[in-house]
Amino acid sequence: MEDYTNKRIDGRYEIQELIGVGGMACVYRAYDNIDDRIVAVKILKDEYITSEDFRQRFKNESKVIAILSHPNIVKVYDVSYGDRLQYIVMEYVEGITLKEYIRQQGRLQPREVIHFTAQILRALQHAHDKGIVHRDVKPQNILLLANGAIKVTDFGIARFSTGLTKSVTESAIGSVHYISPEQARGDTTDDKADIYSAGIVLYEMLTGSLPFQSENSVSVAMMQIQNDPTPPRQINPEIPAGLEQMTLHAMRKNPKERYQSAAEMILDLEELRRNPSVTFDYGYSVDTAPTKYVGKTVPKTPEPKKEDEEYDKAAANHTVPIIAGVVGAVVLVVLVLIGIFAWPNIGRVEVPDFKGLIYEKDIKTNLQDKKYKNFVITTQEGTTQDLSYTTPGQVYMQSITPKTRVKKGTAILLNIIKTDTGKERVKIPESIIGMTLAKAEDTLKELGLNVKSIPDSGSEKDIGKILRCEPEVGTEVEKGGDIQIWYAFTGQTAEVPNLVRTPPITIAEAIYYLEEKGFKLDQNNVKHADSVIEKDRIIAQTPSSGSYPVGSYVKVTLSTGKASKSDLAINLTLPDRNGIDGEFKVYINNELVKESTRTLSLDGNPYTYTLTNSGTNKKVTAKINNWQVYSATVDFTTVPPKVTNEVIANPDDYNIYLPDVVGTPADAGIIAITGAGFDNPTIIYREVRGQDEDGMIVDQSPRSGSNNVNNNYFPRGTKITITVGHYTPTSTTPPTSTTAPPTTPVNVTPSAQAGSE
Repeated sequence: MEDYTNKRIDGRYEIQELIGVGGMACVYRAYDNIDDRIVAVKILKDEYITSEDFRQRFKNESKVIAILSHPNIVKVYDVSYGDRLQYIVMEYVEGITLKEYIRQQGRLQPREVIHFTAQILRALQHAHDKGIVHRDVKPQNILLLANGAIKVTDFGIARFSTGLTKSVTESAIGSVHYISPEQARGDTTDDKADIYSAGIVLYEMLTGSLPFQSENSVSVAMMQIQNDPTPPRQINPEIPAGLEQMTLHAMRKNPKERYQSAAEMILDLEELRRNPSVTFDYGYSVDTAPTKYVGKTVPKTPEPKKEDEEYDKAAANHTVPIIAGVVGAVVLVVLVLIGIFAWPNIGRVEVPDFKGLIYEKDIKTNLQDKKYKNFVITTQEGTTQDLSYTTPGQVYMQSITPKTRVKKGTAILLNIIKTDTGKERVKIPESIIGMTLAKAEDTLKELGLNVKSIPDSGSEKDIGKILRCEPEVGTEVEKGGDIQIWYAFTGQTAEVPNLVRTPPITIAEAIYYLEEKGFKLDQNNVKHADSVIEKDRIIAQTPSSGSYPVGSYVKVTLSTGKASKSDLAINLTLPDRNGIDGEFKVYINNELVKESTRTLSLDGNPYTYTLTNSGTNKKVTAKINNWQVYSATVDFTTVPPKVTNEVIANPDDYNIYLPDVVGTPADAGIIAITGAGFDNPTIIYREVRGQDEDGMIVDQSPRSGSNNVNNNYFPRGTKITITVGHYTPTSTTPPTSTTAPPTTPVNVTPSAQAGSE
């Protein structure tokens, strides 16, 4: 079996790791580089690729899931039926199987069981509504997410419900513990088989064990047909009685005695959720006893004697009245029998089908109509995952199955969709019908809807165009909701050619390759995207691969010849300033790039900052403590970006340290300041009182602090003023020689100061 890890499939799916191995396929986690998402890719094993039976089964799975769209069913995004590789691209689900969770926990709590079972049943009801029976419902095929959500998967042996048969010998050996009795016998199966399997899953969650176990799979199958399970409360007395009743009701051997739909079972679950102590009375009216026949001996009629002929003639005159009496008696018996059988239905009425109706518009205003006035109708708001029901106020479930005959005055609960979910709603445009597939998908995605496209039969002239959608056009749906669209095809399919090539091709070349395979280019829906690939060359297509109806339209995306974004490397040598901190910031067109702000150690080492941006003529500047260290004009539409007018500051020009010279002799202080790089300090004198301050620096402007911080660093051209103390003795005798201090500031150069020494 080939390992696809670290390989790319069809130029789109980058296989990352193997996450599961099944009987006929392997499942990988992969990255979809077109839709930018993680997906699960299920690939048919190499040893089965030449088997038509396995190929058909694999193809059947994808076809079945393609028409399903439900939050509790794993979504399918893409399929491929190539001769060398067949795969299904599905939603990637982070979680474990329900089987693994049961093994971890043992018995599950009733509230958990109800929560999980309701989701499983909603998924099954959606499939059943589409005419699909799963036929392999088991905890191994149910995924549990971290948030408690359930996803049903693996529709590999699912079939459309009409005339289904499947013997136990054809089933997977691991599934025999969950199959219904009719499956085990090889009888025709329908959606009630899934109800039975769901009952066993429910049993296993409640008890932590399977109802029927044996080392021999055939023995287990026979138990499914013949044996009754041990009641769950005998294994776990803490199970609510109503939940046990539901479990055993779902597991009845006779399909007619089970729940008749998943929706019906959900109603009981909801009742149990509201009232954990509720119990149910499930009556089974089917007569399972064999029909008995009572024998009767009929005496042989003797031959009439000749002497009796006269008597017969006389008796014949009485025959007509006797026959009339017998007929009358028979009629009377028939009328009595009719009365006996009709008696239960006297005074009963048939339940209407409310599903799909808008309560306020279609029902509430017509409660006196003869269809509705015989019932007590109540409503309950909720949500449904069924695509068929999406309009606020629409009935999506009713408590009594349509066409059931019930007594007048019976209460019926209608579940209607919440009228206000708080989400923005959009209207499905009527123009969708008749659009090409590619354009319709784009239109609906722009409205914020999740689109699933399904091929359907149609005329030659409509190939690749939308025939219908669900919900219907004109319907208002929530943004972020699902929509299915059906497009026409004649039944003939072909592999879509790859148009994203090396070297990239033009539209004219694409038309040639498409027509060669029987496809058309959607020239009215050509998109453009930024890319460094040559302008007007094809860089993407939809669909990208797979088998599609001949005559379908293919949508392409052309390159603008410009990169969507590129990376600018700003390379600097930091100033060497004793490792003090410097705040680094980058600006684009004088606006701060917030994520660029960081603190650097000014230690003279190299430093590189990478700036990712898009567009042309961007003025980029970088600063350290408001000192501009870099500037350039950058065109980010090329890779690498085009840089002009680049200026990188000399790190030696960064602010220099100003020593604090207060308290030092004037000569030594001036040498320290000029030696640090400040030219021509200005000297002024000030009278002082103490002789010890004579000739000493008593003040400095600006003045540094005591620590090595940024406040001590100044530009080289900063004007430095120092004040030198001058002491005048207070003697009464005039000095023989006095040199008066200068009355104006003196600028001193280092050489002049040195000469004075």
